Amino acid sequence: MLTSRMVKAVALLLLLGGAAIATAAVTTQWVIGSTSTVMLTPNSVASNSYTTTGQATYDNTISGTATGAGYTRCSFEAVLAFPANPSANAAVLLWILPSQDGTNYADTPSGSITTTPASLAIPVTQGQTTTRQIVFTQCPPGKFKLAAQLNGTGQTTNASGNAINMKQYTPQGN
Repeated sequence: MLTSRMVKAVALLLLLGGAAIATAAVTTQWVIGSTSTVMLTPNSVASNSYTTTGQATYDNTISGTATGAGYTRCSFEAVLAFPANPSANAAVLLWILPSQDGTNYADTPSGSITTTPASLAIPVTQGQTTTRQIVFTQCPPGKFKLAAQLNGTGQTTNASGNAINMKQYTPQGN
C-alpha cells in the first residue's frame, strides 16, 4: 500500500522529470545572407555632402521574388578611399529610408532638407587614406534604400572604388 509520503515522492519525481524535459537546450545560430549587396557608390563625394549615387533598393519581405527573406539584422560596410588622410572624428552617416507601401520612400536628406536623425554612423578610419569599417544594426522589414553623408572627413572620396555594402543575418533556433 502506498503511503502519503510515497505519493508525494512520486509526484515530486514526475514534476522534476517534466521540468527537465521543458528546459531542453536550444541552440541559436545565425543564418547569413548569401551575398553582400552594394547599396551606394559614394565616389567623388565631398566632405559634409550627401549622396544617393548608385542607390539600390532592397526588398526584405518574405517571398519568392524578394531580394531578402525577412532578415532581422544587417551589417553595413563602408569601403572608402581618400586622396589624403581624413579629419579626426569623421563618420559616414547612413539613413535607412523605408517604404510603407513598397513604392514611396521616406524623404531623402540633403543640404536643404532636414529629415530624421541618421539611422547609424560608421566611423572613418583616422590616420590612413582608406577605410573599411562594419557596423551591425536592425534590418527593417519590407523595401528600403539608403542615403549617406560624409560627415567631417575634410576630404573628397576618390573617383572610384568606394562602396557602402550590406549583408543580412537572422537568428535561427534548432
